[in-house]
Amino acid sequence: MERGELFRLHSIQQYDETKLLKTVRASVKSLYYDYLITLVKEVNTKRNQEEPLYFVHLKYNDSFKTIKVYNGELEEVSVEK
Repeated sequence: MERGELFRLHSIQQYDETKLLKTVRASVKSLYYDYLITLVKEVNTKRNQEEPLYFVHLKYNDSFKTIKVYNGELEEVSVEK
């Protein structure tokens, strides 16, 4: 075990749409097909080791949304117009 691993409670990775799992991308795009995926935050914790939690940031014209994706379910957590 590397130093610091014992105390790590979570990790967060940020990346663009091209690195998002295709299944997650497909589920988001099936509902928000006109939106551009601008940023993805992948959260891994000790509790959700098998399935990461994703926050997908979307943009359409002057409208912004953040979608939480976990266990195949999508939930809007933020909407800005």
